[in-house]
Amino acid sequence: MFAVVRFIDDHDKRLQVIHVEDIDSFEPRDTSDYDNRSVYTAYWQDPVEDSNSGLYKTQLLMLAAKEKDKEFD
Repeated sequence: MFAVVRFIDDHDKRLQVIHVEDIDSFEPRDTSDYDNRSVYTAYWQDPVEDSNSGLYKTQLLMLAAKEKDKEFD
């Protein structure tokens, strides 16, 4: 399962697609099992070095079963 998130402290406010497993202490039952007003903590994967660079505050905007289902444009 994938999540569309906004990293709260990210100044450009871009939306990111991450694996649900990268969200700390979060195990949704289905794609509607989240609160978009809550703050979650999620790992940021550095795309250049393909490494995990720590936990950051995020706003979860959408869940999708597959990465291609993330229609948020």
